[in-house]
Amino acid sequence: MKLNKLSHKQLIVAIILIAFIIRLGFGIFIFQQTGTLGYCDDWDYISYARNIITQGIFVPDLSSFQSNSHLIGPGYPMIVALSLIIFGDTYLPIVILNAIISTLICILIYLIGKQVFNSRVGLLASSWSTFYVLFIRYVPRVLKEIWVPFLFVLIILMFINISKQKRISYVNFIMSLLFSLLI
Repeated sequence: MKLNKLSHKQLIVAIILIAFIIRLGFGIFIFQQTGTLGYCDDWDYISYARNIITQGIFVPDLSSFQSNSHLIGPGYPMIVALSLIIFGDTYLPIVILNAIISTLICILIYLIGKQVFNSRVGLLASSWSTFYVLFIRYVPRVLKEIWVPFLFVLIILMFINISKQKRISYVNFIMSLLFSLLI
C-alpha cells in the first residue's frame, strides 16, 4: 500500500504529537514526584547555573561550586541559568524544554531516515524513537542527557547535507562548534 502525501503528513504530525505528549506527561509526572532528587548530577548543573547568575559566565570563584560542577562544560548550565533568570527558582521550564528537545530528536531521526533511505524508513525510525526509553527517561532531570543525543543527531543530519553539497561552507564551522558542545 502506497502512502499518499496527506496521510504521510498526518503520520508525521501524529508521531510528533504522540512523542511530545509522552515526554511532557512523563516529565511533569516524575518531576512532581521527585523534583531534582533523582540524580545528584542535577545539583551540579544547578550549582553551576546559580554561580553563572551571581558571578557571571566565567565564574572565577571555584570554591563556590557544589561537588564536581566545576568539571562540566558551561553550555547547558548557561541554559539553566537563563531559565532561572526568566522563570525564577523553578525547574519545570527545564522539563518542558527537555520535552521539546527530545521531540525534536524524533523529527531529526525522521529527516535522517528520509534523506539516507526513503520516507517510509524515516517514519519507521521516528516512530521507534517516539517510544525509545532513553529519549524519555531524562526529560524530568536537569541534565544534558537530552541535549547530547539531540546535538549528535543534528550533526549527523548536517554531515549528510554537506556530503550532498560537495563544497565547504559555514556549516563546517558550525559542526565543529557543535562537536565541542557535546563534551
